Amino acid sequence: MSWRHDIRSATRLAVIQGLYQIEVSGLSCETVINQFMSHQKGAVGVDETSCMIDKELFSDMIVHVEGDRPLLDNHIVAVLSREWSMDRLGTTMRALLRAACYELVTRSVVPARVVIKEYVDIAGEFHGPSEIGFVNAALDRLARDLRSEEMKIGQPEGGSKVDAAAGQ
Repeated sequence: MSWRHDIRSATRLAVIQGLYQIEVSGLSCETVINQFMSHQKGAVGVDETSCMIDKELFSDMIVHVEGDRPLLDNHIVAVLSREWSMDRLGTTMRALLRAACYELVTRSVVPARVVIKEYVDIAGEFHGPSEIGFVNAALDRLARDLRSEEMKIGQPEGGSKVDAAAGQ
């Protein structure tokens, strides 16, 4: 898919892979970053194609997402329905939502809708349609909570379809 040809998109995929590795292996951020930089040639998609990444952004996001994990998890849990918890989400889904939440919280230079689209596209590489819809809805709600003014721009009168579906 073409999204991996963009260095920032490939970096986002690599961040998810790195966060997954940290959670599964219990290794430190520094160890995973060093292993990734010395053994991988970039982000590797499901088609086994390797794409170059922004190494500085990759390292920065890995360290800060892990360091801010409790805060990010609180933001994420706040938009999940009652029957969902962070523990119920799979490791890949947790990594993806944490990385996206981090960008929504700290990288205001990246438009919220771009963050949502990027991570929904990445979710499509790992998950089926229902999970992709889940990611889209969760990130839309996160963006509305974290960047409410930005998300109001370009919305039709009376709110969005997501608001209507959620009964808001």
